[in-house]
Amino acid sequence: TPRLTLRVHPADVPQLEACGHPLLEQLAALGQAQIVGDPQISRGGCVIDTIHGTIDARIETQIDRIIEELTD
Repeated sequence: TPRLTLRVHPADVPQLEACGHPLLEQLAALGQAQIVGDPQISRGGCVIDTIHGTIDARIETQIDRIIEELTD
């Protein structure tokens, strides 16, 4: 079981694999890592799943957070 999974839009996977070997090497330093395509992730965004939790780096999530902070 991977310790870290980087979920991206399926169309983004080949680009990451083509230029992502240094990225995978850096991720591998943290333990087992993998990049997987997830159609629920918008292009250019990513969600990182670790054994400690999830980091949602999707653009729409960041925009929602900004709106939330501005309207509170």
